[in-house]
Amino acid sequence: MMNIHIDKTGDFGFVTTKEAFHGRILGRNRREIATIEYDNSTLRAKLLITMGEDSISLSSHGKYLTGTAGDFLINGTKYGRYNHTNLHSLEMSTCAGEMILQVAEDDADRRFLWAYRQGESRGNAKAYSSSKYALLLGRDYALASVLRPMDKPFCFAPNMSFELLNDADEDVFYQRSKEEQLCILVCSCWWLCDRLHHAKSGVDPVAENWRHLSVPSTLCIGNRLTFLPEFLEPRNPRVEFLSTQPVFMWLWLVVALVLGLVILPVCQGGFTSDAVAFVIYSTIIPASWIEFCRFWNKRAKQRLKHLEEQLNARETEPSFNR
Repeated sequence: MMNIHIDKTGDFGFVTTKEAFHGRILGRNRREIATIEYDNSTLRAKLLITMGEDSISLSSHGKYLTGTAGDFLINGTKYGRYNHTNLHSLEMSTCAGEMILQVAEDDADRRFLWAYRQGESRGNAKAYSSSKYALLLGRDYALASVLRPMDKPFCFAPNMSFELLNDADEDVFYQRSKEEQLCILVCSCWWLCDRLHHAKSGVDPVAENWRHLSVPSTLCIGNRLTFLPEFLEPRNPRVEFLSTQPVFMWLWLVVALVLGLVILPVCQGGFTSDAVAFVIYSTIIPASWIEFCRFWNKRAKQRLKHLEEQLNARETEPSFNR
């Protein structure tokens, strides 16, 4: 499991941020993989990651890297551009505009079904489905243990040791080229450079239990690389429904309909206007919420399907220039 240990930090507070930090990125057996330095004490934010004799660096024209775009250098030479103008995504591409990495928003339902349909328990799958995580998409791989680039914190904690990649994603990391490894480290550590991020208050140990699982981020099914649970066999429809649907709202809706359509008419000797009013007003909230969830889930599925199609199309393109 890949971790980052922060050796030096700036001031902490309720809505403050680190002005500077440096640390060590450790892999299995606590072997040091790289070092990281970040500074935004001047009007330019700078990030440097060094891995052996190789390094990647980038800087912004503003106080923070959040919400900016610019060039990044590998071993002192311009290699490509990063784009974080969309606060919930991050892209790294070559100078020619070919995509190297893309951090995209993940979906909690996708994550639950993905883990559960591969044999994990309901509890482990629920932990894996934590919405704090994003998808890191490369040319022919995807990593699902990367923290989202942007969120709001509650407060900051003094414990400055964080997990970056789980074991399955760390295996994929070692299979990539040095340039891609450096880019993966940038994307994995980006949230530490954000002005505000919930993970600075400490990562929930319950939600972090899934990192010890052997759930791969992708599977190759029928010569297609996928991270979509639709390609996996459903396991337990009841558990899957209870874990991915607004059950409380469904229960509220059923109870309201039974009261309005059955119990009240029986008590009042007929279906009166009071019963009609009760049915209308008592079902507005649950029905609206259920419809909103249905719309949101449909939108998320379409977005994730589009990302998966992009991932498989990228596999067939010529390799980007080194």
